Amino acid sequence: MKTEVQRPHLLPESDPGHEFVCYKSISLPDGQSLRALDFVVLKDQSTVAQVQSLWIPTGKAPIKAVVILKQCNRGRLVPFYGMREVLVTEHQYTRSVRDMFAILNVQHNCRKGLCTVTMSNTKKFEHKICDVLVSGITHAKTNSDIINSAAHYSGELHRKISKLNLAPVTPPQWNKTITKGRGVWNDAPKGNKKQKTDDGPLSTESNLEI
Repeated sequence: MKTEVQRPHLLPESDPGHEFVCYKSISLPDGQSLRALDFVVLKDQSTVAQVQSLWIPTGKAPIKAVVILKQCNRGRLVPFYGMREVLVTEHQYTRSVRDMFAILNVQHNCRKGLCTVTMSNTKKFEHKICDVLVSGITHAKTNSDIINSAAHYSGELHRKISKLNLAPVTPPQWNKTITKGRGVWNDAPKGNKKQKTDDGPLSTESNLEI
């Protein structure tokens, strides 16, 4: 999908008749969708950056895309999360989309940003807007994010980038944990079920509203 974004000065000169156009997303060879503000690791499998915008010359294939990136630096190991902090800098540079190795699962550092939870978004139900409020997080402006070392996809890569040496959970450990969890669930006190009361048959004079 194309978007109206001013052309950054970092973009290289395009060939005549092939002006750069900004796109909202680009599909990578592994099927993942690359978007602005995504965090990526480059082909060297050590450099982390944040996507700012995606540009494709008109008439060219997505593989010819140029990505505007912000340099990221590894921060400290945050005890609260037990995960590595990544800091977004203001330094920008360009890379070919072919230099993107993988998209990283990175979360906003809400603890550092003191982000607030608000009940303000209206929920849609069956395409109709209902008067139901749902919780939403208002993220504070901060350059601090957290690499999710518990990511399900490319978990080993996330831990490598985070420089964390975590032993993966083995199948026997999963089985033991599940068995223990079910035992705790079964042993938990159950509330009394509400008994149904029989009010008897309806009176012939009752008014039913359909």
